[in-house]
Amino acid sequence: MPGDFYASLPALERLEDAAEAASRPLPADWWLLATDVVGSTAHAAAGRYKNVNLVSAACITACLNAVQRRELPFFFGGDGALLACPGADGLRLAAVLLGMRALARSAYGFDLRAGAWRAGDVEAAGRPVRLARLQVSPVLSQALFLGEGVLDLDRRLKAGDAGRMAGLAPADPDLTGLKCQWNEIPSEPGEILTLLVEPRREAVLAEVLASVRALCGSEAERHPLNPRTMSLALRPSAHGPALALTHHRLPPGLRGLRSVLDAALMGFAEAFLRPHGCTWAGVDWGAYFGGFQRFSDSEKLCGLLSMVVACAPEQRRAVLEALDAWEGEGALAYGAHISPAAMVTCMVFDHRFHHYHFIDGSGGGYTLAAQALKAKRARG
Repeated sequence: MPGDFYASLPALERLEDAAEAASRPLPADWWLLATDVVGSTAHAAAGRYKNVNLVSAACITACLNAVQRRELPFFFGGDGALLACPGADGLRLAAVLLGMRALARSAYGFDLRAGAWRAGDVEAAGRPVRLARLQVSPVLSQALFLGEGVLDLDRRLKAGDAGRMAGLAPADPDLTGLKCQWNEIPSEPGEILTLLVEPRREAVLAEVLASVRALCGSEAERHPLNPRTMSLALRPSAHGPALALTHHRLPPGLRGLRSVLDAALMGFAEAFLRPHGCTWAGVDWGAYFGGFQRFSDSEKLCGLLSMVVACAPEQRRAVLEALDAWEGEGALAYGAHISPAAMVTCMVFDHRFHHYHFIDGSGGGYTLAAQALKAKRARG
């Protein structure tokens, strides 16, 4: 298959259209690369969940920088990440993830699992991975990973299988573009519902999405990135955790100075660029701040349907009642987490078209939803 396999996939307009017929199997010589922060539940309980998100987003950022920011399929899972790449890039990106493992340990004391597998080997084991492409804006597509192979990779990684990582030397990750600019984003209707849904019947995901739309409103209405409740982080200390990754080569004292400078820049953006939507330094800042919903990942697919939804308590209860009914019929299993706010970690290569915003629920989001789903699986 040619190197432009991902770009050649049909562009889907709706997540509901991501059925097997709209996807393609990964070429055998492509690679799948996955990471997972060990102990993310304990980190969430200790108030370190933002750092967990940062490490996961950093794995994606470092891999994209390593291929000169070419478009690659990726997925952000809150406490882990998944990427696919052509064969020529596989070992190089695996080495980058080994570098990220060392950096996560030195910056935060985190243990980061990392693995790399040939897609052909995964398929030969009877667990194929298929890929679809959702066109979320005229210039941005979102990768959708389908097939039981995706969930099998997660099981392999957690069981200690690192694939073909043995013998590779770590590469120093380039984290240019990784940013932690925003405070937690309160839900205007009252709650943030983080959902993981495992389908066990064909077409049930489309039914779930239709139900969420009917109960919680359009995608724009239920989107957790609400300009009215978003505020930039203006305290220097708020920038320290991200700088421990993005500027890990700097001495701690210089990182502190950079925190002050970043806070000052965010203060300028908050006071002048956001409210006035002016053009400065060649960037239309109104378009940048106003485009966050389109350039983000609040609803996506990676074996499971992953959603972060802003909703009122009564809407959340109605959604969970509907999911309970489907679960009782054996059509799906799900895990949920409820919080008052969302979190966002940004990957900004430029402020026009090449930026992306990774969303999770505050206080544990996807990690705690996954724990709830795991408990249901254990009960059968």
